[in-house]
Amino acid sequence: MGHNRNPSTAPNEIRPESPLLQRKIPLMATVPHVPGSPLPELMTLTELCVFLKVKRSYIYSLTSTDRIPYRKFAGTLRFVKAEILQWIDRGRRGPRMAGPTRSDG
Repeated sequence: MGHNRNPSTAPNEIRPESPLLQRKIPLMATVPHVPGSPLPELMTLTELCVFLKVKRSYIYSLTSTDRIPYRKFAGTLRFVKAEILQWIDRGRRGPRMAGPTRSDG
């Protein structure tokens, strides 16, 4: 009762014709990319914590409730710096330095 399995047809093997490789999924669907320009700058969880001066647990809490923009690659969190800067600006309180002003008219 030997197994006559061909090594090239292993069950966990992904072949070039595999549907997983044929799907075209946009990497950064929400970040516009102009051909020829550099890709958006990605930050790791540690880099974001240093940048925002917060603990990892706080960032985990924000991502678990979708209150901060993030991506997940191979099980690890990544953050697009431009999106983080926009997220910070949206959460800003008090008068803005520039831009349109609101009138009570």
